[in-house]
This record gives sequence, C-alpha cells and structure tokens, in this order.
Amino acid sequence: MDAVFLAEDTYARDFLKKLVVRLKEAGLAPANMNVRDLYSSYGKVKKCSPKLGRLVRVAVGAVDRIVIFIDADGADREEVRRETVPST
Repeated sequence: MDAVFLAEDTYARDFLKKLVVRLKEAGLAPANMNVRDLYSSYGKVKKCSPKLGRLVRVAVGAVDRIVIFIDADGADREEVRRETVPST
C-alpha cells in the first residue's frame, strides 16, 4: 500500500516517517505500507490552498491513500474541522 502524507507543519516529515515505522513495529500499520515522497509532500502546505489542491490531484492517481494533517495551532478543533471538512 502506497500513501502520501500532506501536512502544514514544516517539521512533520521526520515525525511522520518515524511514526509509520513505530506503527509497523506495533502491528498497527500494514507491513507493506510505503510512504511515498510526492514533490515536497511533507513540506508545508496551507489548509484549503491551491497548492494543497494540486498535490492532492497529483497523488490521487499515484497512491492508495492520501492523509492530510492540519494543525489547529491552539484553535478549537471543532472550529478547524468545520473550516476544512465539507459538511455532508
């Protein structure tokens, strides 16, 4: 399984790579999970930005999973969720 992680935090890359290793070791992530680099996919992207949209469009055909991490930066988590996740 191939995945791409997109985050708005500049330091997320190293953390996410280590997290995947630990999840695999604990049996909480598939052993065949491969986190792919996608043109600075770990780089800083702002939520709901054109850059994020472009990265997602490229990733859709290239990987099995796209995971987007958004830091609430101290704001109310529900408020951040409402701003970023379309209502269904």
